Amino acid sequence: MKKLFYLWLLTFGFIHSYAQDTTYHQRLYLGTGEYSPSQDWHAVIRFDKSEGLNSEPGAITYTPDGTIPVQQCLDGSVILNFGHGIYIDESNDRMYLSTLFTNQNNVVTTNSDTAVGSIAIFDNISTLDGPQVPTRHIFGSNTQLKQPHSCWLDESRDILYVPNTFGKNILVFENVSAADGDIVPDRIIDSDSLGYPLYIYIDETVDRMFVCAMPGPPTDNEPNSQVLIYNNASTLNGNNVVPAIRITGANTRLDLINKTVHNCQWNPNNQLLAVGHHTNELLFFDLNGINWSPAGTDILDLTPRVLRVDDPALGFDSTDVNLYGIFWDINSDTIYCSVGIDNPGGGPMSGSPPNSIKIYGNVSNSAVSGLVQPSRIIYWSNGNTYYPPQPIWVQQYYTVTNDIQENYVENGVRIYPNPASGEFVIEFTDENYEHAIISITNLIGQTIYSAELRKIKPGHKETVSIPANATGILCLMISSGHTQLVKKIIVN
Repeated sequence: MKKLFYLWLLTFGFIHSYAQDTTYHQRLYLGTGEYSPSQDWHAVIRFDKSEGLNSEPGAITYTPDGTIPVQQCLDGSVILNFGHGIYIDESNDRMYLSTLFTNQNNVVTTNSDTAVGSIAIFDNISTLDGPQVPTRHIFGSNTQLKQPHSCWLDESRDILYVPNTFGKNILVFENVSAADGDIVPDRIIDSDSLGYPLYIYIDETVDRMFVCAMPGPPTDNEPNSQVLIYNNASTLNGNNVVPAIRITGANTRLDLINKTVHNCQWNPNNQLLAVGHHTNELLFFDLNGINWSPAGTDILDLTPRVLRVDDPALGFDSTDVNLYGIFWDINSDTIYCSVGIDNPGGGPMSGSPPNSIKIYGNVSNSAVSGLVQPSRIIYWSNGNTYYPPQPIWVQQYYTVTNDIQENYVENGVRIYPNPASGEFVIEFTDENYEHAIISITNLIGQTIYSAELRKIKPGHKETVSIPANATGILCLMISSGHTQLVKKIIVN
């Protein structure tokens, strides 16, 4: 989530003096479908301006800006089937989609030996609509994939972590920005205590991995439902990799009704871990004060704060309602929940409220517990075809509403064109910048350009070439003595 922090800086830290040139929006991605390869309900849908969407049951639904029917996406003659997890690499406009039932012969089965799944990679994801061919596709027997339920990208290290659910291990692919085809994992993380991993969250800053896992059949003698926490994630490898912490036990509620611990999101600012349990409950675990590096594995049977996503007034409770996916926008302290109505027979349950996205604000507040009215609810117009909602991702982005070109001067500097493509010009218009240091950073804080200028005279123009792999929003900083200018550069 580090990139969201930089987006927050760009939005609220810098934009106050440049508000006339951009409009802030949220882009919402949602995967749909269920554990059946023969249904047509598998899709990834997108809303480009989701921040204003708010539905009333039966009254307002919204048409997605893009709908990718997963079973109509082909890699040659191979059909993709059920994308259970998504990761959006926002800075590269790329989606990693973990599929469960994709297989070489397009066999319609849930058998993990034949319906092994894959990681399909789509570029330009913010504009895609309709059936697509993956840009790249990690798929084949060498990958050792067995129905991976999700994936997570460590963007700063270019490492993809895959909870290989029915392989009962974690597959790690390094240099994943170029990974393609039937490749061997660079590392495999395994342990007798791992169980069936479903979801991975990586805290890049401290190199820590959170893993949601469910137990296997009773005959497997697997552990209970749990969340495992590993330190030094980028170097872990081999069998019997021991976690630092296991959150498990009767108090955690992770084994309540359904033992599927679907996903988690971590807020490092207040040390809260949100866990999406495959029931009507969103669980918050307070990890303040724990020992992150114990000598052995600490087992924490913690009692969570519970937020319920069901609506008993409509007659639907924990046996009907499932919290399939969550996304925590920690900057606004808002959690987006994909909430589905359980119907083993297929199709929306007769008389049930629609499957929905429920949005809850101020979730770090301990008073937000129990039955809470969502701040907003979103229903989609093709919800009778694409349901139930599963993985979810929310992206912050900007659109230009007032182009600031050659006529706009700020603190003795004119920058144009902005938005830019390939290069832009910094023109110094007064004598405040006799000596200046220029730096440009991307959304995850990496410096991608730096220069030092001396003996600058009014009218000097410095042409800056934008690195080929830089896209989206960049932060330009110009420092000279006690003067500092911070500018947002939008790259087309």
